[in-house]
Amino acid sequence: GDLFHAGVHVLVLNDNARCFYGKGVELFGAGVDPTLNFIRQLQTALGCTKLYTCGSSAGGSGAITYGVKLGAEKILAFSPVTAVKASFYEARDLKAPDSERVVKRWRRLQRLMKPSEHFDCRDVIQSSGATSRIRVHYPTGLYWDRMWGENLQGLPQVELIAHDDIAEHSLLNEAGEQSIAAAEIQTFFLA
Repeated sequence: GDLFHAGVHVLVLNDNARCFYGKGVELFGAGVDPTLNFIRQLQTALGCTKLYTCGSSAGGSGAITYGVKLGAEKILAFSPVTAVKASFYEARDLKAPDSERVVKRWRRLQRLMKPSEHFDCRDVIQSSGATSRIRVHYPTGLYWDRMWGENLQGLPQVELIAHDDIAEHSLLNEAGEQSIAAAEIQTFFLA
């Protein structure tokens, strides 16, 4: 079986503001809380007893932060950006080989987001007392993806899966039944 034949409801979110879900999903109101409230109401209306979240890159940020805050049972993230917070970037090498893409986005986010909307997934997980099982895949060949993945190192709820053989940000570029995502849906979500 697969996810769509497992008797589940699937909700797909899109962050049109392109702020790593730190401003919420504007369709549901301004901010994270209206988005979380909408999801809670939808869960209740549908009679959902379990919540799993999944995302890649910025979607991984949302999957982790929203999943933890909503009490998701399982959270799956691929190359998530685990921090949108000045102290995280100031403590890292902004001249690393793949920094241009990250510095450009970080500067844009500083203009678009209030400091109160900045986040660090590590802080979110630690402060929540979450019991969610969180699995994070990241490529080690890109400095920033490695930094974002390793940002969650040592948290008991988090299982980090480093991919030494992949040197691109998107781990979901594979196709077919043997892709990382397809395998994880079978072995992590549906297990």
